[in-house]
Amino acid sequence: MMTTPQNNHGLDPKDARSARPATIRLALLALATLCSLLLVYVALNQYLSHWFWRPTHTPLPLWWLIIPILAVSVGAVFLIKMTSFRPCINLLALILIGFAVQQGFALMEGRGINGIRDRMLHTGHALFAVEAVKQPNMLRVARHYQTLVETGELEVYPNATKPPGQLLFYMATERMSRLLPWASDNMLERMATFASFFWPLLSYFTLVPLYLLSRLYLDPKQAYVPCILYLCMPPVALITLHLDQCLYPFLFVTTVALFVHGVRLKKTALLFCAGVTTSVAVFVSFSLVILLPFIFLILALEVIPRVAWGRTGNSENRRQLLAHAALRLICYLSGAALVQGVFFLLLNYNVFENYRFSMSIHQGFRIEEWPLRTIVYIGCLDLLEFAIWSGGAVVSLAAVYAVRSCRRLQPSDDSCKPIVVSFCAVLLAMAFMGSTVAETARLWIFLTPLITLFASKELIAVFGLRSWFAAGTLAVLQVLNIFGIKMWQDFF
Repeated sequence: MMTTPQNNHGLDPKDARSARPATIRLALLALATLCSLLLVYVALNQYLSHWFWRPTHTPLPLWWLIIPILAVSVGAVFLIKMTSFRPCINLLALILIGFAVQQGFALMEGRGINGIRDRMLHTGHALFAVEAVKQPNMLRVARHYQTLVETGELEVYPNATKPPGQLLFYMATERMSRLLPWASDNMLERMATFASFFWPLLSYFTLVPLYLLSRLYLDPKQAYVPCILYLCMPPVALITLHLDQCLYPFLFVTTVALFVHGVRLKKTALLFCAGVTTSVAVFVSFSLVILLPFIFLILALEVIPRVAWGRTGNSENRRQLLAHAALRLICYLSGAALVQGVFFLLLNYNVFENYRFSMSIHQGFRIEEWPLRTIVYIGCLDLLEFAIWSGGAVVSLAAVYAVRSCRRLQPSDDSCKPIVVSFCAVLLAMAFMGSTVAETARLWIFLTPLITLFASKELIAVFGLRSWFAAGTLAVLQVLNIFGIKMWQDFF
């Protein structure tokens, strides 16, 4: 039997020919990482008005922890590639690795658990924790939230721009912290200590719906690549003890995964559940209201191109396709409406009134007038900040994939196209119509799981058989990016 000749490195000639281009591409990713680090190091607040982040020089006496962090990040790649464990075991391992990475960067400050815990005790959102300790009745807060804000019983900042679910989650955390017999008698400190372990662990539960979503667009082994990249995203590792990081991505990706699986499998129960999670998400954060247009765009892009370009046969088939799409949308909206109805009847909560009240306050916090020039400038500023904090290498891969996907809307073999095109439309709408002034590194964290999915799609397409090596290299670049941000522009 004839065998394929191999070179001295154990590669067949086809792999050997691809070695040089692969090296060049990895060098370009390293260059993108270096560029993003240089932008992090520069005091951009001196050159760009409304730039949120101030340069910092965080003392890191335990800087050497970067070595084990790099080791476990690369080890995650080899764990998935070289083993054949069941998905539940792999995902549990990745969740624990992510938890270790997040805690490792906090421990670099040499202050023990305070490297994370102080975020709940001394930052702006610490006021949520203070209110959670002060408020004795969760049901009262849920039923009279807006009234409590208007009368001053709840502080206008930060409560006025949030729905009641935000404070209620803090209150639930405080109640759970009471189960710790060894914790401090100080209720606020006890809550912060509990959250310092529970919330970082919770933040990586996002890997479960991310993996299930990735399974639709990648093979079972490659579907872990987005999860591995998610472990190495700077906002996820550094913006700790905020619901933006530990809860919003989970709610966002869970909703998208339920809806897309429901469409693909024609399961109305999944579509209904996606509507339920949408309402729950909006009850926690109004920023997640973007799920509604996002889901609508995904469904529209699944159907309209096939109808418009005549891939569905005669007009009767087209009408049937549109009818099925309408039914799916009705199932989704029914789930959302049911939960809102329950909130209204049981909690006297009117989502439309509360949203209008919150947005009227939110828009006036930093900029009162929005001429066209300001809208364009702030939109570009928001995108720049989100890109820098997400990491030059990952953003470069995701951007290339997005541009290729958006070039043509006709039906194609890439089943991920409806999601990426919808993502681009929603991202641009958030940037130029959302009235958000910077700090998108935190406010848009819920989008990062999809960034890792798009980056993984491009990475696998570009590097082919070398994609696992490329994934390991990308994980190293991202960890170094996190380290640079930790030193020069850490979240405060």
